[in-house]
Amino acid sequence: ERNYLGLYGRYNGVPFSTITTLSYFTYRQTPPDPNPLAITLQFNVDYNLSDANNAYQGRVVFEPYLTGATVLTGTWQSWDAMAGRGWWSSNPVAAAAANPTAVPCTQATPCTWAELVARYPNAGVHATFGAVLLKAGGSWAGFRGNTDALTIGVAGSSTTYDFEPVDRSGSECKNGGWRTMQRADGTPFRNQGDCVSNAKRSGEGDEGNADEDQDRTGNEDRRGHE
Repeated sequence: ERNYLGLYGRYNGVPFSTITTLSYFTYRQTPPDPNPLAITLQFNVDYNLSDANNAYQGRVVFEPYLTGATVLTGTWQSWDAMAGRGWWSSNPVAAAAANPTAVPCTQATPCTWAELVARYPNAGVHATFGAVLLKAGGSWAGFRGNTDALTIGVAGSSTTYDFEPVDRSGSECKNGGWRTMQRADGTPFRNQGDCVSNAKRSGEGDEGNADEDQDRTGNEDRRGHE
């Protein structure tokens, strides 16, 4: 188990203004109610895709409870991340550098998606450190939860990511199946053996699990940088 799931390379350089759908489901196993926490949706952000600043600039984060909704334990809940408030910046300094006149989006004063785009019209998924993450916070003691059915739409074309258990045997690679499959970063497999090896390396049971304890392993590289 780990505390985040990531999509790398699939949305690099995509402007936020072209995103038309953002939704996903969460399920909290522990702690029990009342507790406001649910797995968050995060983007590695570039606040101005048009300028020369290609440094890592932090993330924009969607926090379900900041919408005003009640997060429940023991039930699946659906979140439309483009409706209502809930977005905040992990690096307000980088945001201010892109637009000094904009009111920052913080956990205390979260933005709607429309407000985020209006304040930073050239913002988007970072072209170099691009990542879309579903993540439990590092300080969420005792948190265990799941996530599923992440839907991202760009210019009206949507893709849903269904986090079912991974087949570690690589059986789906056989009988030519490898020809229609790809790695998590979107690159194709060279042959059946390459596909099977990848399945055995990447299989981790229920890919929808998120566990706070994994945040202390230090396994996150630049793509998963806080």
